[in-house]
Amino acid sequence: MFSDRRRLLLLLATFVIVNLAVLWLADPGCRSVGEACALATDRYGQPVIEAFFHHGALVEPGDPSQTYTSYPPGHALIMAATFLIFGGQTYVPLILLQLAALFLAGLLVRQVVDSVLAGYGDLAMALLIFNPNALAQVHLVHPDAIEVFFVTGAFAAAAMFARRPSLRWAVWSGGCIGLAMLIYPAGQFLVPMLPLVLPLLCLLGGHVNQWRRAFFWGLVGAGLAIGLASPWLVYKYAAGAGWKITSPGHEHLVLLDSLKYLSPEMPGQSVHQVKVDFSRRETAALRARHAGWDKLPIVEQDVLRRDYIFAYYRSFPFEATVFLKALAYSWGRFLTSGGEGEIHRLLGLEGQADSRALAFYSVKGVALGYALVLRLIGLIGLIEMVRRGHWELLLLCGGLVLLFMAGTALVGQPRYRLSVEPQLMIFATFGLVFCVATVRDWRRSRYSEQETKRS
Repeated sequence: MFSDRRRLLLLLATFVIVNLAVLWLADPGCRSVGEACALATDRYGQPVIEAFFHHGALVEPGDPSQTYTSYPPGHALIMAATFLIFGGQTYVPLILLQLAALFLAGLLVRQVVDSVLAGYGDLAMALLIFNPNALAQVHLVHPDAIEVFFVTGAFAAAAMFARRPSLRWAVWSGGCIGLAMLIYPAGQFLVPMLPLVLPLLCLLGGHVNQWRRAFFWGLVGAGLAIGLASPWLVYKYAAGAGWKITSPGHEHLVLLDSLKYLSPEMPGQSVHQVKVDFSRRETAALRARHAGWDKLPIVEQDVLRRDYIFAYYRSFPFEATVFLKALAYSWGRFLTSGGEGEIHRLLGLEGQADSRALAFYSVKGVALGYALVLRLIGLIGLIEMVRRGHWELLLLCGGLVLLFMAGTALVGQPRYRLSVEPQLMIFATFGLVFCVATVRDWRRSRYSEQETKRS
């Protein structure tokens, strides 16, 4: 039997070998600046830092006269550092950082699982770091690939808090949330949760007399998160884009994309024309309301567009059944899609269903099968968590998954699932533990029956 250290070294060695193979098989354009594959995924990095290098400020890549407020700059700044050190022609150094972030997230998951299921942390780690969806995302240039480490860090600190409540773990959790917010805007939803969740963890973990203190510690952690994100918040406010991490333009884009799935004829299926038609009506209405519309700064246009589409959603001109069906499709894609679209892009198989059918459908089958099987096992794991009374871990895992799933609105994709793949793998680990124990008990029972018959 391998020792813990040897198992970890074996996981590391296998991780290196697998990812070297992926790099060898991958489309070189996915790691080369300016190539088609890279341009399809790197929308908030290289164009932003190229404009920054040329103009010495965060400006819109297409219009240097406009202040850039579209997306938190953390990922772009990390990319800029790799470009300054290694040159600006390749994403390989950034991809290596993203791979390291995934592996470190795996180590954190390993620690959390070992604290409640001794000896099964390596299994949970393996399920995460060899997850086809996760591997594809970290080999492409996505902000999510770095964010997964910080979100998992916040989760692991909260899990440690549940066992031993202290200000230290609240601070660690808040710090990780603050850094996650600078990488990817979804982290902002975790800030108000911290002073609510920590007291609940105290109550569920039997530390009833510390829940008031935990609320204060949660406020400290949330304050730290906001403090770390404050340079970007102040910068955005000064540019007229408000105090939120997300920009008005990004909020408008999410809601506009969501409209594609609200066609009464095909609810839940992407109908691009719906988005095109709404955009045309929206622009015409805003141009009629605001004199000099075309001369307004991009930020002001984005604010007005966001307010317009918010008002449209609030009027709820959809049939409730259409909306609910679209939402079900979205959440279904979030939970069960295998990420095969990203894997096909990475391996140069995109659009090759006819010419390279075997490779195309083999990849699709493996990725989709991995997601579906682990979701089913994860459902068993959820029940097993309840049976074992791991309420604190259930709250953290289930709460994170639901929060990120709800945040995708009607545009759920496996890419958005990356930040909560660790929690889904923890559910799957509990499910596998139950399955193994059930099989073991069945074998023992059968062996006992055979021995009884012989005697």
